[in-house]
Amino acid sequence: MIILIISGDISLNPGPVKNPCGLCHRPVAKNHRAIYCESCYCWWHIKCANITPTDYKMWGNTDDPWVCPECNSFHFSDSFFNNSYEINSNEENSFSSLSSSLIYQNDTSASDESPSESDVFDQLRELKKRHLMQFTCAYLNINSLRHKFCLIEDLLSSSLVEMLFIAETKIDSSFPDAQFRVNDYHFWRADRNQNGGGLVAYARSDLVCDRKCNLEFNSVESICVDLFVNNRKWLITGLYRPPSMSNSEFSKDFIDTFDKASTKYDNILMLGDLNYDMLVNEKSNTLKDACDVCDLTNLVHEPTCHTKGNNPSLIDVVLTNKSSLCMNIRNFNTGISDVHNMISVQIKGQISNKTTEMPLYVIMIEDRVKLQQFAYLTLKEKPVLQHLIKCFQKHNPDSSGIKVVMADKDIVERDDFKEEFPDASLLICKFHVLNGCLRENHAKSKKNYERGCGVFS
Repeated sequence: MIILIISGDISLNPGPVKNPCGLCHRPVAKNHRAIYCESCYCWWHIKCANITPTDYKMWGNTDDPWVCPECNSFHFSDSFFNNSYEINSNEENSFSSLSSSLIYQNDTSASDESPSESDVFDQLRELKKRHLMQFTCAYLNINSLRHKFCLIEDLLSSSLVEMLFIAETKIDSSFPDAQFRVNDYHFWRADRNQNGGGLVAYARSDLVCDRKCNLEFNSVESICVDLFVNNRKWLITGLYRPPSMSNSEFSKDFIDTFDKASTKYDNILMLGDLNYDMLVNEKSNTLKDACDVCDLTNLVHEPTCHTKGNNPSLIDVVLTNKSSLCMNIRNFNTGISDVHNMISVQIKGQISNKTTEMPLYVIMIEDRVKLQQFAYLTLKEKPVLQHLIKCFQKHNPDSSGIKVVMADKDIVERDDFKEEFPDASLLICKFHVLNGCLRENHAKSKKNYERGCGVFS
């Protein structure tokens, strides 16, 4: 067991990959846009095969065999000089097929569509290019996360969204957090079981955010996250209502939870699959009545769910009490979910970028025996500093006896320290005192110089 642990090569989901892609070797699911190579008998994602969506449709309507780029390439070796080399009687046909495939590859490279346009997240990618600093939140009913996590990881690793909710994850406690974590993102989950339901939420790790379990729904599956966008405090919630839940139970839970949240938050945003078709009044009256009571607006207006043999429905919604602060609603098919589109919304106002330089707040306390304790956070915003002070007080019970606080000249910092430590003397650090003196002396010298020049002129 010890050898296994220290090996560092333990798979969280052991076993062979079913239908691995010929290039990326990730599994090719039945709902992925993929194409089959008649030479090596492997499936290829169209992005890996450098095939545009237009050409993908063309290949779907023809009986001609497709050969992957790997099989199209010539592989030279010393076997050419081997005397045992024999010419295959079918070689002519194989080269004929190869030639036609090579022509197709050249046509693809000359196409007006770039390879990136075959990306399932191309709408989010284009949106992020135009609105780089806007906060983007997305939602998808994925119908089992365990087999499709690699695609979600690609989305998050591309930094196309700041927050993402995934519904119907169909996982339980037997699946560890590490199996679904993504670098640079917070991760929260609310499981039901492996047969249905469940939510997970991702939020960029450099955002000031926190899960609010006390504001989550009792019956409706939910994850609530508190965060700041453009100095506005938001409560953003991902929801999933199972079809078996009664209308009366949903209505009571929805209105009661919203009333509780609205006493603490002015800005509320909800994204979720609530299984009420907003395109049919008879099927959505319960949700519409609840929205009227809570003064919420649905920002999605086109169908989001396409099931075989049924009319398209709009059951994935974006609800908010501040529609004027929301923009760029997106509703598009990714091919990841069986029948659901991904929906997304942007909140007006810039967010901090990962590459932005940020100050580091440090609080240090030194007692009589020279023991030092630290607490630190980044981002120069009032809520961040307040949170830092609260954490410091929580882990340092004796901090109420602090007599002196040293800070820089920033008025926000000085006000916060004054509120939390009213009996302490507030000093400015030596660095800022000396800088202030130097600036004042420089200003006086400049004024005297100008005055002297005026006398001699």
